[in-house]
Amino acid sequence: YCKNKGIEFVQAAPRAPQQNGFIERRVQTVMRMTRAVLKGSKLGTKFWPWALKFAIYTLNRMPGRDKKKTPYELIFKEKPSIAHLHPFGCIGFRMKNPMNVTKGGFGDKAERCRFIGYVGKQTKTFVVLKENGRIVKEAHARFYDTIFDFKNLRPKERKKESTSHDHDDENHNVPHPSLIISDAKADDGEWENVDAEDVGRAPDVES
Repeated sequence: YCKNKGIEFVQAAPRAPQQNGFIERRVQTVMRMTRAVLKGSKLGTKFWPWALKFAIYTLNRMPGRDKKKTPYELIFKEKPSIAHLHPFGCIGFRMKNPMNVTKGGFGDKAERCRFIGYVGKQTKTFVVLKENGRIVKEAHARFYDTIFDFKNLRPKERKKESTSHDHDDENHNVPHPSLIISDAKADDGEWENVDAEDVGRAPDVES
């Protein structure tokens, strides 16, 4: 394979990692970034395969030593999009299947999730962790890039307007509406479900 691809395969001596310094340095960069995103997300070490894939995906879209081109650009001959990037483990809301909205059609249209990865070269489909521990692909989701705990999510307080009916406010207060993601269609049959217990098996990692 290496010969057909024009790659020269050179083996280093046993117990001499210094002979392969560049690769060893790159491995350390990936491992440190993986450890950092796991620590920041507070998701736990069992999600290391997804954190590793996230780290490689991100590093491939960062400029190299020359500060001119990214590894992605060198391989695919086009500049990568970074508009869809999100921090690993940030919170978000995913669109529910309309068929699963109960309570007479007035149930929640969205549910909580955590961002944990991307799907290949797609920029509008993400891998998310649901509250029940299931891992699914989701095309209709919104994320809070600076929040990693739902306890820190608070609705913005609206300024109270002074009216002649302030004494009746107790009878006219309307609760703040929950976040609703609308105008989206999805079919649960198209989503690939994975148990959180299976994340110990490393996914296909973009090289």
